[in-house]
Amino acid sequence: MTRDSGVWFSRMMSDSTLMKPFTSDQALSDLPTAGAIAKNNDAGIAQPPDAFPDMVFGIYRDQKLKAQPDIFSGPYGPVVSRAVADVLREADLGKTQLYPLKLCQHDRVRPVEGEYFTLALGEQKTAFVPEQSNRVKPLGNKPDTWITRGLKPADFDFVVSDVALGGPDLWVDPQLHWSLFLSDRLVKALRAAKLTRRFGLSKCKVIPA
Repeated sequence: MTRDSGVWFSRMMSDSTLMKPFTSDQALSDLPTAGAIAKNNDAGIAQPPDAFPDMVFGIYRDQKLKAQPDIFSGPYGPVVSRAVADVLREADLGKTQLYPLKLCQHDRVRPVEGEYFTLALGEQKTAFVPEQSNRVKPLGNKPDTWITRGLKPADFDFVVSDVALGGPDLWVDPQLHWSLFLSDRLVKALRAAKLTRRFGLSKCKVIPA
């Protein structure tokens, strides 16, 4: 289904202020498996529910963790608050899922204030147009993968084809490392709920495919 004419990029995955100090028993005992799950999630590859833990806890013994932002990066990828999850449930998420996630202090017992959900990303769209976009550069020796250069892109720095207008409201583009794209409809819903502040949004230019 074709959405509104706008497409938005979120830089939350590369925002260092949103990378929070949580870990899991699996990450401590089997880091390669935990890392593979996180990598697949960042890439928008759908995974079964049991791939994700139902509890993560603070890394540092002496750190008291307070309520977390409405969206942040946990050890397995994006985590969202109850408020954001409620908005996302009204959107077309396709194969993307929301799984309850308990956040605890380092002792694995005392909870962190708030309700949270793992954002298990499961949708990809190949629509990014790197040769017409600003503030991107090739990712190392991967000529088909790009990465953002510098801080938050300005509106219309990024160009996408109109392929992005169809399908789910939230997706990853495999051509752009650490990418998260949102439809205009979803951004409007998040704005109406006053939840966009930590998404780091910039509007994309949409061109014919």
